[in-house]
Amino acid sequence: MLRIPAIELATNRMIIAVAGTPETIPTTGQIREVMICALPKNLGIISVGGPNVSADLDTLIGMPLYSSDVFIVDVDKLDLIYIDAEVSGEGFTYLFIW
Repeated sequence: MLRIPAIELATNRMIIAVAGTPETIPTTGQIREVMICALPKNLGIISVGGPNVSADLDTLIGMPLYSSDVFIVDVDKLDLIYIDAEVSGEGFTYLFIW
């Protein structure tokens, strides 16, 4: 696999206000890759996916992340990624490159 050096790195964190209401990561323009890490203090799961993502264990859709789990994805824009939380007020940190 050809790896092109990162031009710039940026990090941030996000809290899902209401469980069951998927949110997108605010966009910053075009990117190449993002790493998403569930916060260590989370009690429930964070689910990463498309618009229909669900962190509810009975209807789970997406990639479930438990406390401190990491998911890396190549994507052009952050707002293509939707994230839901099983528990309101839990969140994740993210690092992206462009």
